[in-house]
Amino acid sequence: MIENIKIVGTGSKGNSYIIRTDTGEKLLIEAGVSFKAVKEALNFDLTNISGALISHRHGDHSKEINNFIKYGINVYSNSDVNEKFNRVIVLKPQVAVKIGSFKVFPFNVNHDVPCYGYLINQGCDYILFATDTDKIPLTFKIPINVFMIESNYSEKVLFDKMIDDNKTQANTAHILDGHMSAEYANEYIMNHCKTYEYPSKAIMIHLSDTNSDVSVYDDIFKELRKTTDVIYANNGDEIEITESAPF
Repeated sequence: MIENIKIVGTGSKGNSYIIRTDTGEKLLIEAGVSFKAVKEALNFDLTNISGALISHRHGDHSKEINNFIKYGINVYSNSDVNEKFNRVIVLKPQVAVKIGSFKVFPFNVNHDVPCYGYLINQGCDYILFATDTDKIPLTFKIPINVFMIESNYSEKVLFDKMIDDNKTQANTAHILDGHMSAEYANEYIMNHCKTYEYPSKAIMIHLSDTNSDVSVYDDIFKELRKTTDVIYANNGDEIEITESAPF
């Protein structure tokens, strides 16, 4: 059973997450913050780490891969990440693998470089992780109890800013093509809930410093927040996953 998720870093300055089970086993996601910060988040205990999943090659997700490998942590990702760093264990899209006690299902998402999302199963828990993509191309017919997905910007905030901000206008295509809006994240989760019970946690990651707004997000996720703990992730958060999957 998954006990907690630690947010070591989230956002354009660097991403790193730690999933910990009730037996102390750990699965790392992303290597985009200093390895020192990761070690501190692990209380300098590098034992019982099953591996690290990397979504894509951009530095805010991958820059510490070599240090992970140096300290004996198996790193898993797509072939593009392996071409950049070498010694990365290449996963095939939509082919499930076992990493320690975790079952991991990688799938392609839309970004300006090859990028993976991951469906992660451990015991009766299912986590859907997806970042740096404008959409999630697959519909999963299983009861996901933790969504851990990008909510980079609000369409309302972004387009309101475009009216007066030429810099925002110039950067809008990159944002829209390679990052997920809060509106889409909410729609995707709510569509899943038409078939399955509401998740226990919806963890919104990789929020933009300039194009997100908590008050706007509260309104976007208003219906979901009635039944689900919607969390806007911040560096240093430790999120308890006490509920098991809803089945």
